[in-house]
Amino acid sequence: MKFKEYLSEAPIRIDLSNLRHRLDKAFNNYNLIDGLNKEFKRDDITFSSSNLHGEDDVVNAFTFPETLEIEVVIGVQLLGLTDKELMDRLVETLEHEMVHREQLKRSDGKAHSVSMETIDADNVDQYLSDKQEIMAYAIQIVTTLRNENYTDIQIIDMIRRPKNWANKIVKSRSHLEMYLDVFKKDSYQVKRLKKQMIQYIGE
Repeated sequence: MKFKEYLSEAPIRIDLSNLRHRLDKAFNNYNLIDGLNKEFKRDDITFSSSNLHGEDDVVNAFTFPETLEIEVVIGVQLLGLTDKELMDRLVETLEHEMVHREQLKRSDGKAHSVSMETIDADNVDQYLSDKQEIMAYAIQIVTTLRNENYTDIQIIDMIRRPKNWANKIVKSRSHLEMYLDVFKKDSYQVKRLKKQMIQYIGE
């Protein structure tokens, strides 16, 4: 493996406690979007809201490889969530994109990822197979499950026993469900995802 490739795949950890602290400051602003933009301006992260059909109940985000700027679009329906629920969603999304930003820094700005907007629904496996996306989703899945109060031991147990993801006691299968829907459980994509999750938990 080339040194630059190793750097781009090395474990990446975002300071989530600091991220939550800054989001909490933004949430205290009368206008949430304005508060977010003010708090994260120095990080080149911009926020907006969307009421477009199909985007009004999700958080979309993208990291621009040329500038390393991050753009976050919050569906208007999500603005009705409790502060805790919305903050969890933003933490998970921002962590994913900040991982991509660090990947770009470590690989001299070379993005391996394929933008979701540039492929059709029949080729979503191309996007999900990307090594950088697998790393970012692995980290995001762990954070999502931790936000839902699963312990690391429980998460590792679910990783090792895939059928547990279908169990009703699991509140959310998160983005792992997406991988299991697209790929077979013994595919290299799913194996790599699980390995990244365990590595992230075990650090």
